[in-house]
Amino acid sequence: MKYGAIEIDKEIMQGKPVFQGSGIPVQTLFEYLEDGKTITKFLDDFPAVNQKDVIEVLQMAKLIITTEKTLKENFSEQ
Repeated sequence: MKYGAIEIDKEIMQGKPVFQGSGIPVQTLFEYLEDGKTITKFLDDFPAVNQKDVIEVLQMAKLIITTEKTLKENFSEQ
């Protein structure tokens, strides 16, 4: 299944979400950012991924975490 720049296929990375056509897990982008690395560094290290797809994935994440309904369904109040 494709969801914009994200592809999920049980035959690729055991079904983890990856950047379309690359086999690079989307989680890797977020790990880079958590480690303080830049998008440029990510793109340099994974040339199979393009900047347009990175921006699209970040926009998807933004939409998810800025939607109250999604937050209520997935995260408990603290």
